[in-house]
Amino acid sequence: TEEEYKKALKEAQQITSEEKKKVIQLGGLAVIGTERHESRRIDNQLRGRAGRQGDPGSSRFYLSLEDDLLRLFGGDKLKAIMNRLRIPEGEPIESTMVSRAIENAQKRVEGQNFQIRKRLLEFDDVMNKQRQVIYSLRRDILEGINLKEELKQWLYDVALSFIDKYAPAEEYQEKWDLEELENSFKEWLGIDIKIDKEKEWDRKELEDFIFSKLENYYQEKEEQAGEEIIREFERYITLQVLDNLWKDHLHLLDRLRESVSLRGYAQRDPLVEYKKESFELFEDMLYKLKYNTLEYLYKVQLVSEEELKEQEEKLKKETEEKLEKASTNTEIDNKKKRKKKKVIKYKNRIERRKRKK
Repeated sequence: TEEEYKKALKEAQQITSEEKKKVIQLGGLAVIGTERHESRRIDNQLRGRAGRQGDPGSSRFYLSLEDDLLRLFGGDKLKAIMNRLRIPEGEPIESTMVSRAIENAQKRVEGQNFQIRKRLLEFDDVMNKQRQVIYSLRRDILEGINLKEELKQWLYDVALSFIDKYAPAEEYQEKWDLEELENSFKEWLGIDIKIDKEKEWDRKELEDFIFSKLENYYQEKEEQAGEEIIREFERYITLQVLDNLWKDHLHLLDRLRESVSLRGYAQRDPLVEYKKESFELFEDMLYKLKYNTLEYLYKVQLVSEEELKEQEEKLKKETEEKLEKASTNTEIDNKKKRKKKKVIKYKNRIERRKRKK
């Protein structure tokens, strides 16, 4: 209850008040540090534990010239000075020169840490720009944007990369590999485009022919499944492919960041190398996004609501027929069993009569 709480609080305050008086009489809190931190700010925070709110207190640091901070930043020089002054081993040293040496060492460490954080921020900025592109696309998908035109452009981009590879515009038709071009589309989208290899093709004419085949195939799929279903399916597949590729891409960037750090030994700027190769990885990821998404959309078999209902009705009818047939067979089996039992009983009765005679 509230009364019990107030009573307990009063007792606790009385106890702590008495303990506080004892601590003050002893000189307050004494903070002892066995080493100086790389950051002077942390040392000051530790000092601030003592003498808070006007209470008495003290702080003292005990250092060694073999501490990491002094050893790495000027410890040898300071050690040489102490040796020249012939200060006995184990005797405490209190000097402004030592304090300045520690302060300079801390400034150098803080400067190094600042450069490290700055470098990390520059690396993160590269990833952040890629993240903005992906998150923008992902947000559009989640908000229900119509992806039809976007997917059509993706189709053109990937299809054109195949055409450029097997039917380059700068080459004559005799050097085109139209058979391999057909196989590429069959492997990618599962479509046999059947290019007439005897015909003399103009490059633009070939592009229009292939694009027309691909668009007509997808249009038939859309008419079969219904526009609403196909649009929803497009968003679902694109989102799944995007998320999986983005996770893999982030792992690749982590490994890339670790590897480029060693290129400084070859007089190459790791940040420049990271920007260049991360951009190449990002472009590769975007290509895979287009390729994989369209592969799923073209190869999957969708059915309309009417066809789905027909299949459900058909399945239901087949199930009922099987159950009815199973029931009929069970009834026939039961009749046979009953008949068999009657025959056995009749035979047993005859046997008993024979024994009596």
